[in-house]
Amino acid sequence: MDVIALHEKGIKNAVATLGTAVTSNHLSKLMRYSNNIFFAFDGDLAGEKAAWKALQNVLPIIREDTRIKFVFFEAGDDPDSYVNKHGEKGFIDLINNGQTLSEFFFSKVKKVDDINSLEGRSKIASYASELIRTINNVPLREAFISETSKICEIPVEKLISKPNQPKPKSSSPEVKVEQSSNTKQIASIYLIIHSVLTDRSLTQDPIFDEIKDDSSISFLKELREVIEVESDTLVSKLIERIKSKTLKELFSQAMVSEIKIEQEDARKMFFDCMNSLLKDEEDREESLKTKYNTGSISETERRELQQLILKKPEIDNEDKILLKNLSLKKD
Repeated sequence: MDVIALHEKGIKNAVATLGTAVTSNHLSKLMRYSNNIFFAFDGDLAGEKAAWKALQNVLPIIREDTRIKFVFFEAGDDPDSYVNKHGEKGFIDLINNGQTLSEFFFSKVKKVDDINSLEGRSKIASYASELIRTINNVPLREAFISETSKICEIPVEKLISKPNQPKPKSSSPEVKVEQSSNTKQIASIYLIIHSVLTDRSLTQDPIFDEIKDDSSISFLKELREVIEVESDTLVSKLIERIKSKTLKELFSQAMVSEIKIEQEDARKMFFDCMNSLLKDEEDREESLKTKYNTGSISETERRELQQLILKKPEIDNEDKILLKNLSLKKD
């Protein structure tokens, strides 16, 4: 309703995240269209937390030519009510006087501890350094380092570089494989979501019944339920009905992706992706056992294999021995 109210008052360049947190995907897409971005949040604790999360997500992708401001409404107000009370000009004046990203950043980090004590400034510097380290734009990172050093009276660049820390090990082959596998699964889920939205009759297909309740893709069953119940084509209405946090997040990310599926391609795309996910689920235990036997299993995969075995109605002796070995600390 906020976006609709703003549009009716002449502010037509507003968007909403449809009830989900602001993600880096949202921000990346916004930055393709404008260098000036204004965030509007409720002035309560929840609004401040949401704004801080948005700031953290934007730090790695922000550029020096990007101008971001944060606006916080007083209790009882939101964009809808505010623009109706004060009109287009009043709303524009409000956002133009919002806090810049750097103002919001430093106002927040200063509250981490007592800035008037040596110990407090040290803690603030340490906290700020962890965030500044995520800024990839060099001029901006240097500017934040300089300002933090002035505030804390500490040469923060030494904390950023951490010269005494050991260099992180390069990703092992099994981690790369695991990341690749996760990327493939997420891409398949995006395509399934878009396919079902293009051709809603797909929700009637019995292939959804093949998804096991304890599988890693069990949340896709809710996709069918939500689309069957909600006749409205508005994405916001669909997202409101989604209860699964995982599905809600993936659905939102799918909506800001560049994926477009034509009606004639939807069915083939849907079945290709569903069959691929189902086969991966079916083969998952054997795949993980093979990785364990070859010594290429990661810690995350060790835990996953343990869970798969523990979920079995009956555990044979071979799996009992494997469970015991999986519980042992890796050398």
